[in-house]
Amino acid sequence: MRAGWLGTLLAVLLIPGAAASAAAAPPARTSCTACHADTEMFDEETARIVAAFRGDVHASVGLSCHDCHGGNPDPDLADDPSAMDPDFARNPYR
Repeated sequence: MRAGWLGTLLAVLLIPGAAASAAAAPPARTSCTACHADTEMFDEETARIVAAFRGDVHASVGLSCHDCHGGNPDPDLADDPSAMDPDFARNPYR
Protein backbone atom coordinates (compact mmCIF):
# COMPACT_ATOMS: atom_id res chain seq x y z
CA MET A 1 0.00 0.00 0.00
CA ARG A 2 2.76 2.41 0.95
CA ALA A 3 4.73 1.70 -2.26
CA GLY A 4 1.65 2.52 -4.35
CA TRP A 5 1.17 5.81 -2.52
CA LEU A 6 4.82 6.72 -2.96
CA GLY A 7 4.69 5.93 -6.69
CA THR A 8 1.61 8.11 -7.10
CA LEU A 9 3.26 10.96 -5.20
CA LEU A 10 6.39 10.74 -7.36
CA ALA A 11 4.31 10.71 -10.54
CA VAL A 12 2.33 13.76 -9.41
CA LEU A 13 5.52 15.64 -8.60
CA LEU A 14 7.72 14.60 -11.53
CA ILE A 15 5.41 14.48 -14.55
CA PRO A 16 4.51 18.21 -14.58
CA GLY A 17 8.20 19.11 -14.25
CA ALA A 18 9.15 16.87 -17.16
CA ALA A 19 6.37 18.32 -19.29
CA ALA A 20 7.41 21.87 -18.43
CA SER A 21 11.04 21.27 -19.31
CA ALA A 22 10.05 19.71 -22.63
CA ALA A 23 7.83 22.71 -23.39
CA ALA A 24 10.58 25.16 -22.45
CA ALA A 25 12.60 24.51 -25.60
CA PRO A 26 11.46 26.60 -28.57
CA PRO A 27 11.73 25.01 -32.00
CA ALA A 28 15.22 25.17 -33.49
CA ARG A 29 13.91 26.40 -36.84
CA THR A 30 10.81 28.45 -37.53
CA SER A 31 9.61 30.41 -40.53
CA CYS A 32 10.96 33.47 -38.69
CA THR A 33 14.52 32.19 -38.22
CA ALA A 34 14.67 30.56 -41.65
CA CYS A 35 14.18 33.90 -43.42
CA HIS A 36 15.54 36.47 -41.01
CA ALA A 37 18.89 34.69 -40.60
CA ASP A 38 19.48 35.00 -44.36
CA THR A 39 21.88 37.91 -44.88
CA GLU A 40 21.00 38.05 -48.58
CA MET A 41 17.43 38.96 -47.64
CA PHE A 42 18.00 40.92 -44.43
CA ASP A 43 20.77 43.07 -42.98
CA GLU A 44 23.53 41.81 -40.68
CA GLU A 45 21.80 43.31 -37.62
CA THR A 46 18.70 41.17 -38.22
CA ALA A 47 20.83 38.04 -38.65
CA ARG A 48 22.70 38.91 -35.44
CA ILE A 49 19.41 39.22 -33.53
CA VAL A 50 18.28 35.81 -34.81
CA ALA A 51 21.59 34.21 -33.81
CA ALA A 52 21.55 35.85 -30.36
CA PHE A 53 17.97 34.72 -29.72
CA ARG A 54 19.11 31.11 -29.23
CA GLY A 55 20.71 32.14 -25.92
CA ASP A 56 18.09 34.75 -25.04
CA VAL A 57 16.00 34.65 -21.86
CA HIS A 58 12.84 34.36 -23.97
CA ALA A 59 14.12 31.21 -25.70
CA SER A 60 15.18 29.75 -22.36
CA VAL A 61 11.56 29.74 -21.19
CA GLY A 62 10.19 28.34 -24.44
CA LEU A 63 9.12 31.52 -26.22
CA SER A 64 9.78 32.02 -29.90
CA CYS A 65 9.45 35.03 -32.20
CA HIS A 66 5.78 34.45 -32.99
CA ASP A 67 4.81 34.46 -29.30
CA CYS A 68 5.34 38.23 -29.17
CA HIS A 69 5.40 39.31 -32.80
CA GLY A 70 2.67 37.04 -34.21
CA GLY A 71 2.73 35.09 -37.44
CA ASN A 72 2.88 31.40 -38.24
CA PRO A 73 6.14 29.75 -37.12
CA ASP A 74 5.74 26.66 -39.35
CA PRO A 75 9.19 26.22 -40.98
CA ASP A 76 7.49 24.95 -44.15
CA LEU A 77 6.15 28.49 -44.64
CA ALA A 78 9.61 30.06 -44.60
CA ASP A 79 9.25 31.48 -48.10
CA ASP A 80 5.55 32.32 -47.77
CA PRO A 81 4.74 35.95 -46.88
CA SER A 82 1.48 34.76 -45.29
CA ALA A 83 3.58 33.42 -42.40
CA MET A 84 4.10 37.03 -41.28
CA ASP A 85 1.60 38.82 -39.09
CA PRO A 86 0.20 41.91 -40.87
CA ASP A 87 -0.05 43.62 -37.46
CA PHE A 88 3.62 42.97 -36.61
CA ALA A 89 5.13 45.62 -34.40
CA ARG A 90 8.88 46.14 -34.09
CA ASN A 91 10.50 46.01 -30.68
CA PRO A 92 10.42 49.65 -29.50
CA TYR A 93 13.49 49.08 -27.31
CA ARG A 94 15.88 48.34 -30.21
